[in-house]
Amino acid sequence: MRDHHMIMTTRRWYIFGAIVGLILAIGFITNLIQSKSSFKELVLDQMPDRPIERIYIDHQEAHYIPLEDQLVITDPATIDQIINNFSDIQLWATTSRGSGEWYRIYIGVQYGPNFSIAYTKPDIIQIWGGSGMPRKYEKTFRIINGYDNTLIDELIQQHIAEREVQREGETDGDLQ
Repeated sequence: MRDHHMIMTTRRWYIFGAIVGLILAIGFITNLIQSKSSFKELVLDQMPDRPIERIYIDHQEAHYIPLEDQLVITDPATIDQIINNFSDIQLWATTSRGSGEWYRIYIGVQYGPNFSIAYTKPDIIQIWGGSGMPRKYEKTFRIINGYDNTLIDELIQQHIAEREVQREGETDGDLQ
């Protein structure tokens, strides 16, 4: 009788262990599924069907960038190029903040939520949604399928060169 009782107790422990293991596995799988996302899902699908009016880009080498040094893009074709460049990015949630050279990109939508993006080379992106957006859109991600930042680099370098020429002209005017 006693052996039979021990068998039932052992069997119950196996069932209990299997249930706990199943619950943990479901939690792990759910976490994995929620960790993977895309730029399209997190940003583009949340934007209303209104045009993007402008994109501001700061090349962050310092903590403070004067407003006049921000690159402001209002040309619809260039805006489309930038957005299309981001649209296929696949993301994986991370706690890493990255280090090194980075850009802050602000997407301004006409009468809609705006988004801020901090892109740290080579593969970290932080996304902040506009007011009223759920907190799930305010995370840090690792880009898992590569990202070609050539377009933004070229726009920034061109803007920096234009600002230097403008500053030289202002300095020359002050000397006269």
